[in-house]
Amino acid sequence: MLVHKLRSIPRPAYIFGFANFVIATGAFVFPFMALMLSQKLGFSATATGLIVYGVFSAQFPGQMLGGWLTDKFGPKPVYIAALSIEAIITFTTGFFAESVALIGFLFFISLANGTMVPAMQAWQADFSTPKNRKLVYAVSYYGWNVGYAFGPAIGGLLFADYFRFMFWGDATTTLIAIAIVALFLPARFDRSTDEEIEKEKPVEGSVWRYLLTRPSLLLFTLCMIGINLVYGQITVALPLQMDAFFGDDGAKLYGWLLMANGIAVLVFTPILARLTNNNRTLSNLILAGMLYAIGFGFVGISNHFMLLLICATIYTAGEVLSVTNTNAHIANESPRNMRGRLAGSVGLAIGFGFGAAPALSGWFIDQFGLSVLWPSVGALALISALGLYLLRKRQPD
Repeated sequence: MLVHKLRSIPRPAYIFGFANFVIATGAFVFPFMALMLSQKLGFSATATGLIVYGVFSAQFPGQMLGGWLTDKFGPKPVYIAALSIEAIITFTTGFFAESVALIGFLFFISLANGTMVPAMQAWQADFSTPKNRKLVYAVSYYGWNVGYAFGPAIGGLLFADYFRFMFWGDATTTLIAIAIVALFLPARFDRSTDEEIEKEKPVEGSVWRYLLTRPSLLLFTLCMIGINLVYGQITVALPLQMDAFFGDDGAKLYGWLLMANGIAVLVFTPILARLTNNNRTLSNLILAGMLYAIGFGFVGISNHFMLLLICATIYTAGEVLSVTNTNAHIANESPRNMRGRLAGSVGLAIGFGFGAAPALSGWFIDQFGLSVLWPSVGALALISALGLYLLRKRQPD
């Protein structure tokens, strides 16, 4: 049965998965952004959170631009151009990494990365169908996390003494991934023999008018903002908690925790893809919210590294379900001629949760402390899961 399902996955999914693996193996910059700002440049928790929020906010206009460009020119040229610009800026940043100019460079790296996202999602939706779409996104996500199991650990070793090489290595692996995609993936896929799916038929009008006719998609977006706000604690609150628990060893152990996160994804992705493939996407996302509530909700009392590993294992299972099913749900609800713009606009709104997390958590930590933050985000995850449950009950079986 598993072999049959693997054979049903189109070849381009594996190419995307391998390209993501190469990129993630050199993912040295974004995972350590909070520590760069707090340790290298000396910013407070509030200032660090605001800056990280500003950097991630650059993805918002990037995704809007990328969605429009994707529907106009196709996903391949947008994907390659955006990643190429990101690689060039990242390499240049290495020469200014220990100055305040780092903040500006991080902003433009994030802008280019955001432009790439809707192109990648629309491209994957083009060569998949609702029957295999969750598996397609799972393979792509799996490749990312194979690399991510090693990248942050290497970044943690480079952080103290070879800081600039974090940027140069990141840029190099991105350029290699661009070459793989450019050489082995076609710009368009022949879907003439596929059965036309009602929700994927082209529609007239603007994206905003289409969204107004789909209140279920708007409610879905609102719930996923909450889910992603919880997951966003991994960028600022979690490394700050590691620093509070372990002092000078915090950065190194944070890198190891991220590596454990990546390894857990390697184990969980094929298992969860097999176990939940026949579930509706909303059912899987409800489970993801519950796992987030447990995994993140107990971080604040897990003052031993092994306890944090258990928390990471739990929220990683939620992460796998959230990432693969969110993209599949958006693609399943998107007309073919609006895939880029819907991936950009809905992804932009959902990404607001992740992007706002650094600023909100930084402020919350300074006002109430880390010990209050973790049960609060656990409660938010449960509320978001409840909203998805109510939406799921309205769906026909």
